Amino acid sequence: MVVVAIIAPTSTIGSPLVQAIQSTQHKVVTVSRSPQPELSAKGIPTHVATYLPGGHATLVAFLKAQKVHTIISGIWSLTGHVESHLAVLAAAKEAGVRRFAPSEWSVPVYQTIGLYAMKLEVWQECLKSGLEVTRFQCGIWINTLGYGATKEPEEALAGYHGPTVGIFMDKGAATLVKDGNDELVFSRLQDIVPLVVKSLDLPKWEHDSFIVGDRTTFKNILNVAQQVTGRSFEVKYLSEHDIDQGLQSSDIIEKLSSQFYKALANRELSFGQGQTLNKTFPNVGMITVEQFIKRHFGR
Repeated sequence: MVVVAIIAPTSTIGSPLVQAIQSTQHKVVTVSRSPQPELSAKGIPTHVATYLPGGHATLVAFLKAQKVHTIISGIWSLTGHVESHLAVLAAAKEAGVRRFAPSEWSVPVYQTIGLYAMKLEVWQECLKSGLEVTRFQCGIWINTLGYGATKEPEEALAGYHGPTVGIFMDKGAATLVKDGNDELVFSRLQDIVPLVVKSLDLPKWEHDSFIVGDRTTFKNILNVAQQVTGRSFEVKYLSEHDIDQGLQSSDIIEKLSSQFYKALANRELSFGQGQTLNKTFPNVGMITVEQFIKRHFGR
């Protein structure tokens, strides 16, 4: 049994991790920017942190008092991402925490996807920390396709409320880069969480913890979506020039989407060709994008 601290316990990844760890032999505690009375009512210790230098001593004291062994972060913000992680990392080192996983949960592409550059800065500091660290990389969440689900819509989204790229199930539309045949990795949130929990029992964490639920293309997904729903999707094909124009947009969502499309065009979104957590733990079921669409959009 180890004590695991989840940072940002109400985030899309943090909340199910708290619930999942509760059902194991491990103990879960949380660190949040605001009080969490619902967690406290369940007997889950929660520390309200500012992540600023003034909150360092109290965070260290909490981690020590709870004998935290592992920290997993669900922090994601466009401002304060680096500062918050470095504050937690500094407290973890002083408190004697053994393992640390920063907030990744997507694709290890830091240059093309400029908004992820902050993650690289955090990761570099993790490598210098002396702690045992890993990056949970799971590709695009299949749940991003859940908007407009006609069956079990809450399960389809699983708390996700961010942008969608490539296939827009609710709009009956698709955006394909060139011919749409470049591979990318998808994983469903509900399949990611149990693998992360199982990794707590591994004797050693590798620096890269890849999770590959499905390796497919947007062209394949489009074909499945049209067959399952019986709809003819409106398809837009992006050239390299179109993508470069989108990269200049002042709209943050359009710019982020264009960065993903650029990474796809560069063939940077297909990873984890070797060992993955789902190969290490083959008994954890992983559903494919096709199975997801049939489950939530089937007629």
